[in-house]
Amino acid sequence: MGSTGLHEDYVFLTKNHDHASADAIWLVKRYEPESCLVQFYKVEPQDKVGVITVRCRELAERLTRVEVTYEYIALSERGEQFIAGFTADAYEAFIGEWNRLLVNYFAAKG
Repeated sequence: MGSTGLHEDYVFLTKNHDHASADAIWLVKRYEPESCLVQFYKVEPQDKVGVITVRCRELAERLTRVEVTYEYIALSERGEQFIAGFTADAYEAFIGEWNRLLVNYFAAKG
């Protein structure tokens, strides 16, 4: 810790923002910039642990394919309820919102 550069074993916190869940502790599990890959543990101590994998592949100049996968393990009944509700349709809506936010962010940056 003490650095803002992303690297394996980097730890950071986020406030409640996704899935209407608790604050989360994030740990970088794998960081392979040469492969455009990052994998995180997302720990919500009262609910669940997630493994989030992000892979990017350049398709053309200014066009990147981003693949994001989530795997969750419940730590409580609330975590089990979340996982049961995180269906393919719920994931598509969730990841679609992230796509919209990122597109708008980068469009504003020019």
